[in-house]
Amino acid sequence: MKRFLSLFLCALILLPVLAACADSGPRTGADTTAAPARTEAQTAPETVPETEAETAPPAPAVTELKAGAWNNSNTLKEAQKFSIPYQIYLPVDYTPEKNYPVLFYLHGNGSRGTNNTTQISNDSAEILKRIRANAAYKGEVIMIAPQCSTATQWVSCDYKVGNYTSTAKPAACLQTAIEIFDYWTAMLSTDPARYYLYGNSMGGFACWDLMARFPDRFAAAVIVAGCGDLAKAPEIKDLAIWIHHGTVDPTVPYSGNEKMYNALKEAGAGDNVILTSYPGKGHTIFKEVGASSAVLKWLFEQKKG
Repeated sequence: MKRFLSLFLCALILLPVLAACADSGPRTGADTTAAPARTEAQTAPETVPETEAETAPPAPAVTELKAGAWNNSNTLKEAQKFSIPYQIYLPVDYTPEKNYPVLFYLHGNGSRGTNNTTQISNDSAEILKRIRANAAYKGEVIMIAPQCSTATQWVSCDYKVGNYTSTAKPAACLQTAIEIFDYWTAMLSTDPARYYLYGNSMGGFACWDLMARFPDRFAAAVIVAGCGDLAKAPEIKDLAIWIHHGTVDPTVPYSGNEKMYNALKEAGAGDNVILTSYPGKGHTIFKEVGASSAVLKWLFEQKKG
């Protein structure tokens, strides 16, 4: 009897121990393989590639521009801002389905300022007025007319000397002007083979300067009473250039453009370069040249390539 009780007590003591051992051991049918550690690729969230539309910079709303009218940069809200004012003319019935020629107009000394009106309203801007009034052109040409401040010039030189030596970089005002030109020719539907320069006096110097710096950018230039760097003649000899100058100009010497014309011819220019002299006339031949239907016709007939 005593032996039976001893065995019973031992069983009571051992049962919890055996049960605990059973719980800690492997269970029949259970997967004993440890779960693999998650790699960085497994734990990182899935990324969705950005689309081109999401990464591309937003374009300005071209609809902000009024067709058939001058658009004052001071009133444009969505266009890129520049340090000088400018006007941009959008053709009548402008459509992005068509590529338009672009006239880059550079005014003379008397139109400098910040009012952003004199460069397109002065008598010297006759070419711009003729384009807007001509049914053949008002719906065909984009015009860009920046305004240089009174404290600076398109080209830093003494205009009374005539010809000048180019600087390593363009004057700040002209640098900003070409940035305006580049911005809008990229934003609008334009024809790169038909970019044109037109400059009066100080603006004529600017045209020579831009042709020398960007000889492949423009198809043609009309230059009125403004001179250039003679050393650059070989670089621009193949461009279509029509020079106009009064023979008794007291402001910018006629001899400056006469020398430029001869330098171009010596460099190999052919009939693509024209010099029209105005005997007995002075500096202010701008209106006469701008009103010429022959000048308009010649200019827009030119095309690169």
